[in-house]
Amino acid sequence: MWAIIERPTYGWLSWQVIGGICAALIILAVFAAVEGHTHAPLINVGLFRRATFTSSTCAICVAFFCLFGFIFITTQWFQALRGYTALQTAVATLPFAVVMAAVAPFATQLAKRFGYRSVVSTGLLFLSASMFVVTRVDAHCSYWFVVVPTMALMAASIALIQGPATDALMSTVPESSTGAASAVNDTIREIGGTLGVAVMGSAISSVYPDELSDSLSGLQIPSSIAKAAEDSVMAAKSILPHLPAGIRQTVEQSVSTSFMSATHAACWIACALALAFALLCWITLPKHDSGNLPQ
Repeated sequence: MWAIIERPTYGWLSWQVIGGICAALIILAVFAAVEGHTHAPLINVGLFRRATFTSSTCAICVAFFCLFGFIFITTQWFQALRGYTALQTAVATLPFAVVMAAVAPFATQLAKRFGYRSVVSTGLLFLSASMFVVTRVDAHCSYWFVVVPTMALMAASIALIQGPATDALMSTVPESSTGAASAVNDTIREIGGTLGVAVMGSAISSVYPDELSDSLSGLQIPSSIAKAAEDSVMAAKSILPHLPAGIRQTVEQSVSTSFMSATHAACWIACALALAFALLCWITLPKHDSGNLPQ
């Protein structure tokens, strides 16, 4: 996570980032080796040998990747560009929770009727579509006609993924291993959410400063102020009131355009990821719900 977050600062080919990634992979390999040879593992890594279990956990991971990444972006988008307060931002995201709560009870029933493969893959496909929609919007698009429908589609898709994917992975393990499977399920949600913030946040931190720097290059703005504005969109928002009135609107437009370009880049990553795992789940998940899957 540290290596991904610091990539915009040091670059992919820096020793800090490469070293961080290598160290993480080594630690992960050691962890897997230890867990695989202990009688009471914290996480039973052997469960990942089962295709249904692995693809189900990946689907959940991707769902939380997109969820946490989107919330991370939306918080800045609503407050810095649309002028919402923290409370208004929270209220503005309520449709997401309402739709997810409404759809979740039906997701498991749909999986029983149409199968894990159809429901989870459809959820991931809808999730990819919702992230694609975000790549097409601007900072001040209609809340009711663009933002709310997009949040509703995303919330419904995550509800379609979460319950059925959890049921699918639990159905692949014997009753004695349900505790271990549940631990993996809980862990993968945290990993997915953390990765979503790290990867999508890193994408924004990579694109936004360059876009804004290009936009501000022709304006007579002190380099220290321009550099501060490039640090983050929230920093830029705090600087705007102190700029000369003659260039304030131009800079505000540049900040808005730059941040939305960065948002689009981050959402393209989520869009592609959800689409790829929709295909994976279609190939690997069972067509029909069954309590007697191969052990």
